[in-house]
Amino acid sequence: MAVDRECDPSPGGPPQVEEPLIDAALLAFDLAPLLCTASECVAYHRLWPWLRVLGLASSPERHREFFSKQLRPAARTDRRIDVLVSGCADQAMLAHVAASVANARVTVVDKCGTPLALCDSYARRREALDLQLVEGDIRDVGVGPFDLITTHSFLSQFRPDERPELISAWLRLLAPDGRVVTTTRLEPTASTDTFADDAVHDFGARVLAGAHAHDDPRVRGHAETLGAVAEDYARTLRVHSVATVEELEHLFREAGFGKVSVTSRRMEGMPTGRAGPTMRRAADYAEIVAVP
Repeated sequence: MAVDRECDPSPGGPPQVEEPLIDAALLAFDLAPLLCTASECVAYHRLWPWLRVLGLASSPERHREFFSKQLRPAARTDRRIDVLVSGCADQAMLAHVAASVANARVTVVDKCGTPLALCDSYARRREALDLQLVEGDIRDVGVGPFDLITTHSFLSQFRPDERPELISAWLRLLAPDGRVVTTTRLEPTASTDTFADDAVHDFGARVLAGAHAHDDPRVRGHAETLGAVAEDYARTLRVHSVATVEELEHLFREAGFGKVSVTSRRMEGMPTGRAGPTMRRAADYAEIVAVP
């Protein structure tokens, strides 16, 4: 599907996105047991920044060109741009917004305090970043309206029967001339990913070996614990994949979006197939831009 004129990307290459990855990983490791609001998200939020340090996670950086092209047009005005980051695992999506939209006033909404704390820590390093943090379910919060709503791989956190409510909430929170910019992985057959015991143990061993081999002593010093946390993460992980571009187009149009662009892009990665929850594997991703 062609990109609508209102969704035209900006010219020029994507900006560099700087993140304090190891510092964020150390902070998440300490804060997740204290701040996570559900027991099953402790391992996820405790481990996720470490997976990025080890090159095992698929983060917004993988889609840096897409996000940059779609976010940067918002910076073409002198007025402040209200941006919503709708759910996050850490500070990564916030960092991409900050790199592309210098005039942004950013609100980050998430149900868990751990990624919000990582966003707060990141913002404190950037004195000019105007940030509001909201702990809550994006489907229920009373914020907005926003010129731009963005997130990475958030749709797969919702069961198929929950997605219409999520996308309807995005439309409700969006300004009349705003846009939603997001990505999600595509699978040939939509499913809920769970992992067998051998895949869980293999993933733990992969994280353990990667941490032991890392050149930073702070990473090596956490290797044994990270291996154990990785197994907990793999054992509790549930990802609800989307099958087709057409499914996504239908979801957004049924929610009331007037113009929807969904493009499938092949991302190369580790040849791990579906053997375990390593996220940075070769896969097709949908890049989505939707406007009212």
